[in-house]
Amino acid sequence: RKNQEVFTDSGYRVISIDLPSFGFSEKDRNAFDHSSSAHAANIWKILDSIGLNNEKIIVFGHSMGASVAWDFAGLNPDRVEHVFLVDGAGNYGKTKKRSFGANLMSFICKYPPLLRWVDVIAGAYYFKQEKFEDLLASAYGQKVDKEAAAGYLRPFLLKNSGRAVIEGFLYSKKGPDIDYSKINCMVIVTGK
Repeated sequence: RKNQEVFTDSGYRVISIDLPSFGFSEKDRNAFDHSSSAHAANIWKILDSIGLNNEKIIVFGHSMGASVAWDFAGLNPDRVEHVFLVDGAGNYGKTKKRSFGANLMSFICKYPPLLRWVDVIAGAYYFKQEKFEDLLASAYGQKVDKEAAAGYLRPFLLKNSGRAVIEGFLYSKKGPDIDYSKINCMVIVTGK
């Protein structure tokens, strides 16, 4: 979000969206399909609803948003001008497979006592300033300032955020099959 002004000052229209259950958006896990392809399809609906039906889109995806950006481009490749994937974790090949970690979390989330245990551990251990500083330093390969880490952490401190993220594994669906080979635009991937 800190980059929006640079692009608007350069003449671009910038639309920034918090995905459901992320950032400061609604935390109701039952209200949304949390697969990256479902998020991507919903973003297309938002863009169409505000009248961007005929415009070529330049999409940026950061971190988990990189997977959503990739699916976004795959759903409507003829409408995407460029894709920028920044520090994204995921598989950006011709197909996507669910990771062992995602399958394990889905298994854990099916058992309320284990889910509660993970929720407590996440709140007591992971959603702390120092842990987020370490996590971001690991992700970006350099130390991050306290203000940036606090900005990442703040949404996780809202009521039900931790549980929403954890349960996202359980309620994520496979989503539509996407033929990524049809993406025919400039794709830039940054990060390690």
